[in-house]
Amino acid sequence: MRKRLSMGMAGIMTAALLAVGAAPTPVAASGNEGWSALGSGTQGTDNRVFQIAKANDGSLYVGGTFTTAGGVTGTSRIARFDPSAPANSAWSALGTGANGGVYAVAYDPVANHVWIGGGFSNVNGPPQNRLARWDAGTSQWITPTPTVQTVGDGVEEITVVASNQVYVGGRFTVSGVAAATGFAMFDGTDLVAVGGGLANTSDGFRIVNGMTRADNGVIIGGQFTEVGGTSTNRVALWDGSAWTRFTTGPGNGLVAAVASTSAGIYIGGNFADFGGVPDTKRLAMWNGSAWVSLGAVEGTVVEELQVIGNYLYAGGVFTSIGGVPANNIARYNLSTQTWEALTDLCFNGVNGVVRTIVDAGGGAVYVGGGFTAAGGVGAANGIAKFSPSTRGCPTSAPQGDTAAPGNFRVTGVTPDRVGRINGMQVHLAWDAPAGSGYRLFNVTTRGRFNAGEFVDTSSHQSQTCWTVNATCTIFYPFTSNDRTMAGRQYHQVIYTLQGYSANGAGLTTTVGPL
Repeated sequence: MRKRLSMGMAGIMTAALLAVGAAPTPVAASGNEGWSALGSGTQGTDNRVFQIAKANDGSLYVGGTFTTAGGVTGTSRIARFDPSAPANSAWSALGTGANGGVYAVAYDPVANHVWIGGGFSNVNGPPQNRLARWDAGTSQWITPTPTVQTVGDGVEEITVVASNQVYVGGRFTVSGVAAATGFAMFDGTDLVAVGGGLANTSDGFRIVNGMTRADNGVIIGGQFTEVGGTSTNRVALWDGSAWTRFTTGPGNGLVAAVASTSAGIYIGGNFADFGGVPDTKRLAMWNGSAWVSLGAVEGTVVEELQVIGNYLYAGGVFTSIGGVPANNIARYNLSTQTWEALTDLCFNGVNGVVRTIVDAGGGAVYVGGGFTAAGGVGAANGIAKFSPSTRGCPTSAPQGDTAAPGNFRVTGVTPDRVGRINGMQVHLAWDAPAGSGYRLFNVTTRGRFNAGEFVDTSSHQSQTCWTVNATCTIFYPFTSNDRTMAGRQYHQVIYTLQGYSANGAGLTTTVGPL
């Protein structure tokens, strides 16, 4: 299922530096282009983002396994981001947050309510078991909320069709409603079963991992073999009154993401193929009569599918899709039926799993997941924004980059925690070379451990910053997880940092002890 699948991905995430092959010399920016972090100071979240929902006023409700967002107290697992607010006050709390992971977030635009689901048992006081509702108008949690009894990870998907038609999916049971296991609907009063319910999979569970709205109903995907007493294979369509089933499905694996257009239904997951059709590994499309390929996916999983404008966006853990190199996120042009990477300057995608993609307006998107860098932005922890970019990667050193950055220095050190790892954010700055023109900086690190006992001679991608700014922030864990450095302590270390401009000219400086 989605939580179980993703929490095991840490060891297989793409750790590329996000650099792409040579492209045309960049043109001047026509406005905000490429990737940007959300907020200021401590950027983003201190752990993974699972889902983002956008409200009527343009604000974002962000759920995940983080304990803080933007460094704001009380933003445990659920937080609000206001793009129109000043950067230093854009993040805010919903009460005191949740006491367990939030895997699903959905917005009811009529009632102005925010639904959240996950593995929590409490939000801001009274028990709210795996399902809760926030009134965005009064800024209060609504009680009582229908109680979900968990048998696993809880609620993973929520889709609002109407205020009295809120669909809930995941791995759970509903007390007194046997047919609502794994899939249920809030009818305005309580949770009820839908269309006879789901049948068990071979391991005994009825699990919904992906869901999207389809007219008056929903399309669901996950780990189930039957709906309403009739066989189907991990995907089905409920139109509000009856099921549409698919007798062919993945040979193995699960469906983690679903989306739809008038052309058909799009399915993503970790399956090897769909209905035996070639090149449907991780991704397939139902065109109304058969499953077809959208191009091969090289990677582990497609976790998110979202139709925005004329594009189908795909997120997950992959390195290419449809033959196009793409780090964990890409988009499919529905008109030309071609894949495009999300590139800017010399950067392609993000450096970790993508779980949620939301329309930001004007062709831009908000992206959430388990990454720590998005494009050239090294402080985009868990969440970032991508705006369409016309800037390519230079084929040679641009004007003004013939000299190395000068006055390379540490401007501050802030204790921090990323995931379950304590460490520190080291804020760096330098003087850009004289001259005009585009610049790309690469900051890599070396370290001396235990006062000379061991000298680290390799670069560590998690502690590397590629940026177009003359500042960046790098997170240093107190203990290294690098296999060549297993167990060695980073604190009380003399660090050697090296800054590069686009042509590779570098400046080495020693800073510390930190």
